[in-house]
Amino acid sequence: MVFSESCTVNEIQQLRVPSTYRLKLSCNTVSMEVELHGDVVPQPRISASIDVEITRDKEKCLEKYFCANGYVVSTSRIGDTYRTVISLHGLLVVIKSPSQLDLRPMDKIYFGLTVK
Repeated sequence: MVFSESCTVNEIQQLRVPSTYRLKLSCNTVSMEVELHGDVVPQPRISASIDVEITRDKEKCLEKYFCANGYVVSTSRIGDTYRTVISLHGLLVVIKSPSQLDLRPMDKIYFGLTVK
């Protein structure tokens, strides 16, 4: 398992693509932006709790309400923050953390989430 935490929705942005939105999440020391489609994952409310899991194990991911496979697009360091970008076949996940995650460009991962 690469990452597994409970996060809180801080902000929701509607994107130009119909029914697509971006969640801004805070998860302990990590912040995350996740793009999702409303037909697949109903839009949660502000301050909702979301369990997020990034793993290499498909079966573990399938335990979540939403599970998608994707690839790490890039990893970079900007000042004291490590930034990881994951593409879920077009929808992006951007993770900002104080330490580097165990992810490298072109790693295949599974991204799962459950809205509580």
